[in-house]
Amino acid sequence: YYSDLQAAFDEAAEGAVVELFSGVYEEAIVMPLKSITLKGGDNTLLKGGIEFAHGTVPQGIQITIEGLSFEGKGIKLVGWGATDLIGNAQTLTIRNNKFNNIQGEKNIYAIHINNAGDAIAGLRIVDNEFNNNQTGAFCATVRGEVVIKGNKIMNSGMNGGTLNFIDDTGNAATSVQIKDNQFIEWGLNKNDAGNYEGRALRLSKFADGSVVDITNNVFLCTNPPEEHIKATGINDGSTVTLNENYWGTEKPDFDAMLNTEGKINVTS
Repeated sequence: YYSDLQAAFDEAAEGAVVELFSGVYEEAIVMPLKSITLKGGDNTLLKGGIEFAHGTVPQGIQITIEGLSFEGKGIKLVGWGATDLIGNAQTLTIRNNKFNNIQGEKNIYAIHINNAGDAIAGLRIVDNEFNNNQTGAFCATVRGEVVIKGNKIMNSGMNGGTLNFIDDTGNAATSVQIKDNQFIEWGLNKNDAGNYEGRALRLSKFADGSVVDITNNVFLCTNPPEEHIKATGINDGSTVTLNENYWGTEKPDFDAMLNTEGKINVTS
Protein backbone atom coordinates (compact mmCIF):
# COMPACT_ATOMS: atom_id res chain seq x y z
CA TYR A 1 0.00 0.00 0.00
CA TYR A 2 1.31 3.43 -0.96
CA SER A 3 0.17 6.88 0.10
CA ASP A 4 2.24 8.40 -2.74
CA LEU A 5 0.70 7.33 -6.02
CA GLN A 6 3.79 7.88 -8.18
CA ALA A 7 5.99 5.94 -5.78
CA ALA A 8 3.88 2.83 -6.39
CA PHE A 9 4.85 2.96 -10.07
CA ASP A 10 8.46 3.97 -9.60
CA GLU A 11 9.09 1.15 -7.13
CA ALA A 12 7.07 -1.53 -8.93
CA ALA A 13 9.02 -4.58 -10.01
CA GLU A 14 9.16 -5.75 -13.60
CA GLY A 15 5.85 -7.43 -14.45
CA ALA A 16 4.06 -6.00 -11.41
CA VAL A 17 0.34 -5.28 -11.16
CA VAL A 18 -0.50 -1.90 -9.64
CA GLU A 19 -4.13 -1.69 -8.55
CA LEU A 20 -5.75 1.62 -7.68
CA PHE A 21 -8.54 1.66 -5.13
CA SER A 22 -11.82 3.29 -6.05
CA GLY A 23 -11.68 7.05 -5.69
CA VAL A 24 -10.71 10.26 -7.47
CA TYR A 25 -7.03 10.83 -8.28
CA GLU A 26 -6.16 14.41 -9.23
CA GLU A 27 -2.42 13.92 -9.83
CA ALA A 28 -0.81 12.85 -13.10
CA ILE A 29 0.80 9.43 -13.39
CA VAL A 30 4.15 8.98 -15.12
CA MET A 31 4.19 5.42 -16.44
CA PRO A 32 7.64 3.82 -16.04
CA LEU A 33 9.27 2.11 -19.01
CA LYS A 34 8.91 -1.47 -17.78
CA SER A 35 6.42 -4.33 -18.07
CA ILE A 36 3.56 -3.32 -15.80
CA THR A 37 -0.21 -3.61 -15.47
CA LEU A 38 -2.32 -0.78 -14.09
CA LYS A 39 -5.80 -1.80 -12.94
CA GLY A 40 -8.62 0.33 -11.60
CA GLY A 41 -11.34 -0.53 -9.12
CA ASP A 42 -15.08 -0.23 -9.63
CA ASN A 43 -14.99 3.57 -9.50
CA THR A 44 -11.43 4.72 -10.10
CA LEU A 45 -11.27 8.17 -11.71
CA LEU A 46 -8.05 9.75 -13.00
CA LYS A 47 -8.14 13.49 -13.61
CA GLY A 48 -4.41 14.04 -14.12
CA GLY A 49 -4.07 11.48 -16.90
CA ILE A 50 -1.12 9.24 -17.75
CA GLU A 51 2.10 10.19 -19.49
CA PHE A 52 5.04 7.91 -20.20
CA ALA A 53 8.48 8.40 -18.70
CA HIS A 54 11.23 9.83 -20.88
CA GLY A 55 14.08 7.54 -21.84
CA THR A 56 14.69 4.47 -23.99
CA VAL A 57 12.02 1.75 -24.08
CA PRO A 58 13.51 -1.66 -23.18
CA GLN A 59 13.08 -4.52 -25.61
CA GLY A 60 9.93 -6.65 -25.21
CA ILE A 61 8.11 -4.80 -22.44
CA GLN A 62 4.35 -5.30 -22.08
CA ILE A 63 2.15 -2.56 -20.63
CA THR A 64 -1.55 -2.89 -19.81
CA ILE A 65 -3.91 -0.12 -18.65
CA GLU A 66 -7.39 -1.31 -17.72
CA GLY A 67 -10.51 -0.62 -15.71
CA LEU A 68 -10.04 3.14 -15.26
CA SER A 69 -12.10 6.24 -15.91
CA PHE A 70 -10.33 9.29 -17.34
CA GLU A 71 -11.68 12.82 -17.21
CA GLY A 72 -9.99 15.95 -18.52
CA LYS A 73 -6.72 14.27 -19.46
CA GLY A 74 -6.11 10.89 -21.08
CA ILE A 75 -3.09 8.78 -22.04
CA LYS A 76 -0.17 10.50 -23.77
CA LEU A 77 3.06 9.09 -25.13
CA VAL A 78 5.46 11.39 -27.00
CA GLY A 79 8.40 10.18 -29.07
CA TRP A 80 10.71 12.62 -30.83
CA GLY A 81 13.54 12.27 -28.31
CA ALA A 82 11.34 12.22 -25.20
CA THR A 83 10.52 8.50 -25.11
CA ASP A 84 12.86 6.73 -27.55
CA LEU A 85 12.66 3.36 -29.34
CA ILE A 86 8.93 3.02 -28.74
CA GLY A 87 8.94 0.15 -31.21
CA ASN A 88 10.85 -1.99 -28.70
CA ALA A 89 7.64 -2.53 -26.74
CA GLN A 90 5.98 -5.88 -27.41
CA THR A 91 2.45 -4.77 -26.52
CA LEU A 92 0.57 -1.76 -25.24
CA THR A 93 -2.93 -2.85 -24.24
CA ILE A 94 -5.57 -0.30 -23.27
CA ARG A 95 -8.85 -1.99 -22.41
CA ASN A 96 -12.10 -1.57 -20.53
CA ASN A 97 -11.54 2.11 -19.71
CA LYS A 98 -13.74 5.19 -20.01
CA PHE A 99 -12.48 8.47 -21.47
CA ASN A 100 -14.73 11.48 -20.97
CA ASN A 101 -14.24 15.13 -21.89
CA ILE A 102 -10.52 14.87 -22.69
CA GLN A 103 -9.45 18.47 -23.40
CA GLY A 104 -6.32 20.59 -23.49
CA GLU A 105 -3.68 20.91 -26.19
CA LYS A 106 -4.74 21.47 -29.77
CA ASN A 107 -5.64 18.24 -31.60
CA ILE A 108 -5.12 16.10 -28.48
CA TYR A 109 -6.79 12.68 -28.57
CA ALA A 110 -7.92 10.67 -25.54
CA ILE A 111 -5.15 8.16 -26.38
CA HIS A 112 -2.47 10.26 -28.03
CA ILE A 113 0.72 8.54 -29.20
CA ASN A 114 2.84 11.16 -30.98
CA ASN A 115 5.42 8.93 -32.64
CA ALA A 116 5.61 9.25 -36.43
CA GLY A 117 9.36 8.69 -36.22
CA ASP A 118 9.08 5.35 -34.43
CA ALA A 119 5.92 3.22 -34.77
CA ILE A 120 4.58 1.43 -31.71
CA ALA A 121 4.20 -2.34 -31.88
CA GLY A 122 1.35 -4.45 -30.55
CA LEU A 123 -1.16 -1.67 -29.90
CA ARG A 124 -4.45 -3.05 -28.61
CA ILE A 125 -7.34 -0.68 -27.86
CA VAL A 126 -10.20 -2.93 -26.75
CA ASP A 127 -13.60 -2.51 -25.10
CA ASN A 128 -13.19 1.13 -24.12
CA GLU A 129 -15.80 3.88 -24.07
CA PHE A 130 -15.00 7.37 -25.37
CA ASN A 131 -17.40 10.29 -25.05
CA ASN A 132 -17.27 14.02 -25.70
CA ASN A 133 -13.54 14.27 -26.30
CA GLN A 134 -12.03 17.41 -27.78
CA THR A 135 -10.45 15.78 -30.84
CA GLY A 136 -11.22 12.06 -30.77
CA ALA A 137 -10.48 8.66 -29.28
CA PHE A 138 -7.04 7.60 -30.51
CA CYS A 139 -4.09 8.68 -32.64
CA ALA A 140 -0.93 6.65 -33.31
CA THR A 141 1.63 5.44 -35.81
CA VAL A 142 1.68 1.65 -35.55
CA ARG A 143 3.67 -1.40 -36.60
CA GLY A 144 3.19 -5.17 -36.45
CA GLU A 145 -0.20 -6.47 -35.31
CA VAL A 146 -2.79 -3.90 -34.27
CA VAL A 147 -6.24 -4.50 -32.75
CA ILE A 148 -8.93 -1.82 -32.36
CA LYS A 149 -11.97 -3.76 -31.19
CA GLY A 150 -15.21 -3.42 -29.25
CA ASN A 151 -14.90 0.29 -28.52
CA LYS A 152 -17.75 2.78 -28.29
CA ILE A 153 -16.62 6.15 -29.65
CA MET A 154 -19.18 8.91 -29.25
CA ASN A 155 -19.36 12.66 -29.81
CA SER A 156 -15.82 13.22 -31.08
CA GLY A 157 -14.78 16.80 -31.69
CA MET A 158 -12.98 15.89 -34.91
CA ASN A 159 -12.00 12.33 -35.86
CA GLY A 160 -13.06 9.16 -34.11
CA GLY A 161 -9.58 7.72 -34.61
CA THR A 162 -6.41 8.32 -36.63
CA LEU A 163 -3.82 5.67 -37.55
CA ASN A 164 -0.67 5.79 -39.67
CA PHE A 165 0.64 2.41 -40.79
CA ILE A 166 4.29 3.18 -41.53
CA ASP A 167 6.79 5.38 -39.70
CA ASP A 168 9.55 7.66 -40.97
CA THR A 169 12.11 4.83 -41.07
CA GLY A 170 9.88 2.27 -42.81
CA ASN A 171 8.62 0.20 -39.88
CA ALA A 172 5.11 -0.88 -40.84
CA ALA A 173 1.88 -2.43 -39.64
CA THR A 174 1.37 -5.94 -41.03
CA SER A 175 -2.08 -6.83 -39.66
CA VAL A 176 -4.68 -4.29 -38.53
CA GLN A 177 -8.08 -5.31 -37.18
CA ILE A 178 -10.70 -2.60 -36.71
CA LYS A 179 -13.71 -4.64 -35.62
CA ASP A 180 -16.93 -4.44 -33.62
CA ASN A 181 -16.60 -0.75 -32.83
CA GLN A 182 -19.31 1.91 -32.70
CA PHE A 183 -18.49 5.33 -34.16
CA ILE A 184 -21.36 7.61 -33.20
CA GLU A 185 -21.24 11.35 -34.02
CA TRP A 186 -17.98 13.05 -34.96
CA GLY A 187 -16.83 16.40 -36.35
CA LEU A 188 -18.65 18.36 -33.65
CA ASN A 189 -16.06 21.10 -33.05
CA LYS A 190 -15.03 23.93 -35.36
CA ASN A 191 -11.45 24.34 -36.55
CA ASP A 192 -9.47 27.61 -36.45
CA ALA A 193 -11.14 28.75 -39.65
CA GLY A 194 -14.57 28.31 -38.09
CA ASN A 195 -15.47 25.20 -40.11
CA TYR A 196 -16.53 21.76 -38.97
CA GLU A 197 -14.28 18.88 -39.98
CA GLY A 198 -13.70 15.26 -39.08
CA ARG A 199 -14.27 11.64 -39.92
CA ALA A 200 -14.94 8.42 -38.06
CA LEU A 201 -11.56 7.09 -39.23
CA ARG A 202 -8.52 8.80 -40.76
CA LEU A 203 -6.03 6.21 -42.07
CA SER A 204 -2.79 6.83 -43.93
CA LYS A 205 0.59 5.48 -45.10
CA PHE A 206 -0.29 1.90 -45.98
CA ALA A 207 2.75 -0.35 -46.41
CA ASP A 208 3.39 -3.04 -48.98
CA GLY A 209 1.91 -6.25 -47.53
CA SER A 210 -0.25 -4.58 -44.92
CA VAL A 211 -3.65 -6.20 -44.30
CA VAL A 212 -6.29 -3.85 -42.87
CA ASP A 213 -9.63 -5.45 -41.95
CA ILE A 214 -12.49 -3.07 -41.08
CA THR A 215 -15.38 -5.38 -40.15
CA ASN A 216 -18.69 -5.26 -38.27
CA ASN A 217 -18.45 -1.65 -37.15
CA VAL A 218 -21.27 0.88 -36.80
CA PHE A 219 -20.88 4.33 -38.37
CA LEU A 220 -23.62 6.81 -37.44
CA CYS A 221 -23.39 10.59 -37.77
CA THR A 222 -26.33 12.99 -38.04
CA ASN A 223 -24.46 15.69 -39.99
CA PRO A 224 -21.08 14.35 -41.11
CA PRO A 225 -18.89 17.30 -42.13
CA GLU A 226 -16.73 15.11 -44.38
CA GLU A 227 -16.61 11.50 -45.54
CA HIS A 228 -16.94 8.75 -42.93
CA ILE A 229 -13.52 7.23 -43.69
CA LYS A 230 -10.50 8.78 -45.38
CA ALA A 231 -7.68 6.42 -46.37
CA THR A 232 -4.66 7.86 -48.16
CA GLY A 233 -1.45 6.38 -49.48
CA ILE A 234 -2.82 2.87 -50.03
CA ASN A 235 0.03 0.80 -51.46
CA ASP A 236 -0.66 -1.55 -54.38
CA GLY A 237 0.67 -4.39 -52.24
CA SER A 238 -1.63 -3.70 -49.29
CA THR A 239 -5.10 -5.16 -48.75
CA VAL A 240 -7.85 -2.99 -47.28
CA THR A 241 -11.29 -4.53 -46.72
CA LEU A 242 -14.57 -3.11 -45.42
CA ASN A 243 -16.96 -5.91 -44.61
CA GLU A 244 -20.34 -6.18 -42.85
CA ASN A 245 -20.32 -2.66 -41.46
CA TYR A 246 -23.49 -0.69 -40.71
CA TRP A 247 -23.71 2.81 -42.19
CA GLY A 248 -27.15 3.87 -40.99
CA THR A 249 -28.89 3.13 -44.27
CA GLU A 250 -29.74 0.12 -46.40
CA LYS A 251 -28.03 1.63 -49.45
CA PRO A 252 -24.88 3.45 -48.39
CA ASP A 253 -23.52 6.08 -50.77
CA PHE A 254 -19.89 5.02 -50.67
CA ASP A 255 -18.88 7.75 -53.10
CA ALA A 256 -19.79 10.23 -50.38
CA MET A 257 -18.84 8.12 -47.34
CA LEU A 258 -15.38 6.98 -48.45
CA ASN A 259 -12.41 9.00 -49.64
CA THR A 260 -9.61 6.66 -50.67
CA GLU A 261 -6.33 6.94 -52.57
CA GLY A 262 -5.75 3.44 -53.87
CA LYS A 263 -7.66 0.18 -54.04
CA ILE A 264 -10.08 -0.75 -51.27
CA ASN A 265 -12.43 -3.76 -51.15
CA VAL A 266 -15.96 -2.93 -49.98
CA THR A 267 -18.55 -5.65 -49.45
CA SER A 268 -20.84 -3.66 -47.16
